[in-house]
Amino acid sequence: MMEALDMLCNFVDETDPDVEFPNIFHAYQTAEGIRKAHPDDDWLHLTGLIHDVGKIMAKFGQDHVSHLCQRSTEGRDTGT
Repeated sequence: MMEALDMLCNFVDETDPDVEFPNIFHAYQTAEGIRKAHPDDDWLHLTGLIHDVGKIMAKFGQDHVSHLCQRSTEGRDTGT
C-alpha cells in the first residue's frame, strides 16, 4: 500500500479540472479532515488516505473511466 501511495506523489488526476497538484496531497487532506471530524475512528482516517489509490491504474495504461466511479453532472462526456 505504501508503494501505491508513493505513486500518487507523481500522479495528477486529469479528470479533475480544478486540481493541478499530485493526488497524494488530496489523500492527506482527506485523511486529515476525517481525523479532525472523527478523531476516534482510526479506520476511517485510513479509508480517507487510500480512497483514490486506484487512480494509479492510469500509470499502467488503464483508462480513467474504467476505474473511476464518478459521473459528470455538468454534461461532460465521460465515455460511459
